[in-house]
Amino acid sequence: MSIALQGLALVFEGKVDKGMPLLDEAATAAMAGEISDLETAINVCCYLIAACEYVRDYSRAVQWCFHVKKNTGNGTFPLMFSFCQIHYAGVLTWNGDWDEAETLLMKASNNLIESRPAHAAEGLVKLAGICRLRGDYERAGELLNRARERPFRMLGANLVLLESAALAYDRGEPVTAVNLAERYLRNTPEKCRLMLPKGLEILTLAHLALHDYEKAEETSEGLQTIAEMAGTESLLAFAHYTTGRVHLTKKKNMRACERFEQSVELFDRNKNPFETARSRRGMAEALHCLGRKEPALKEIHSAIEAFKALQANPELDRAKIILKKITSLTAEHAGSPSPDAFTAREKEMLCEVARGKSNSDIASDHYISIRTVERHISNIYGKMGISGKSARSKATAFAHRNGLVEGE
Repeated sequence: MSIALQGLALVFEGKVDKGMPLLDEAATAAMAGEISDLETAINVCCYLIAACEYVRDYSRAVQWCFHVKKNTGNGTFPLMFSFCQIHYAGVLTWNGDWDEAETLLMKASNNLIESRPAHAAEGLVKLAGICRLRGDYERAGELLNRARERPFRMLGANLVLLESAALAYDRGEPVTAVNLAERYLRNTPEKCRLMLPKGLEILTLAHLALHDYEKAEETSEGLQTIAEMAGTESLLAFAHYTTGRVHLTKKKNMRACERFEQSVELFDRNKNPFETARSRRGMAEALHCLGRKEPALKEIHSAIEAFKALQANPELDRAKIILKKITSLTAEHAGSPSPDAFTAREKEMLCEVARGKSNSDIASDHYISIRTVERHISNIYGKMGISGKSARSKATAFAHRNGLVEGE
C-alpha cells in the first residue's frame, strides 16, 4: 500500500516516469496474490487506475481494469469493486461508450451510497459530466447539487467545483466558470500538478469567452508546461487544443490550424472520439478563416458525424453553426483565393503591404527595384480579383484574416 501511495503521490507531482513504475509494481503484487487482504489489493489497483486517469493513459487503465475484474470474481465483491468501477467508467467515457459508462456509474454509486456514501461523490460527479456532454444540463445540475450535500461533499467538494465550472462554461456563463475554476485551482495543492490540467483548460476557454486574451494565453501556457512535464500524448493533445483555441480567437489562424491538427492526431491515436471531433471542429474553423473551404468542410462533416454518434448535442449544435458559416461564405470572401495560390515571394510582399509599408519602403527593405515590387503586387491583386483604391486595404484584410502577417 505504501509503495502504491508513493507512486500516486509522485504522479500527482508530475513525476510520471518515477511514479507509474511503483504503481505497476504494487498492482502486480496484488494481482499475483502476494497481498492476502482483498480490500488492500483492490485499493492498490484502484490507485493505479486513478493515476492512469490523471495522466490520461487509458490504454494502461483498460488492461488493469480487466485484471482487477478477473481476479475479483468478475465483480462478485461489489463494495470493493465499486471503487474501480467508477474509474473504469472514466475509461469508457474516454472511449465514447457513454451509455455503458452511465449504467456502470449508477450501479457503482448506488452500491457506495448504501455503505460508504462519502466515496460515492466521484461517481455522482462523473455521471453529471456525461449528462453535461449530452446537453442534459438540468440533470447534471441536480447530480452536482446532490454531491454538494453531506456526506458526499466530504470527499467530493473539489470535484464538484471542477465539474460545476465545466457546466457553467457549457451553459454560456463564462464569469461563473472563471470563478469556479479559479476556486478549484486554489483548493488544489500546488504540488499536485496533475490535478490542474482540466481546471486550466476550462479557465482558458472561459477567459477567451470573456475576451481576456492575456489571461487565456497565460493559463494555456501553464497547461502546456504540465503536459510536457507529464509527457503523455493525451495531455499534450489537450494542451494543443486549448492553445489552438487561443490562437484562433486572436486570429492567428495558421498557428491555430497547426495546433488543432496535432490534437486531432493525438486524440485519434488514443481513441477518444469526442475530443477528436472537438479538435476537428476547431480545425474546420481555422481552415475556414484561412479561406480553405474544401478541407474545412471535410473536417466539420467528420466532426458532425462523431457528435451525432455520441449524442453530444451541444457540440453538435456548435458544429452545425460552423458548417453554416463555411457553406454561406459572404460575397466578399467567396471569390478569395487560398493563401496557397500565392508564391513565397508574393506572400512576403503581401505581408509587407499588410504592415502598411509603401512600395518604395518595400523595395528599399528587400533591396529590389520598385518596379519589381509593383509587378509582385499587381500579380497579387490579379489573383485576388481586386483593383482600384480599395485594393490595398482588401489585400491587407486578406493577409490578416489568413494569418500571413508574421508575428500574428
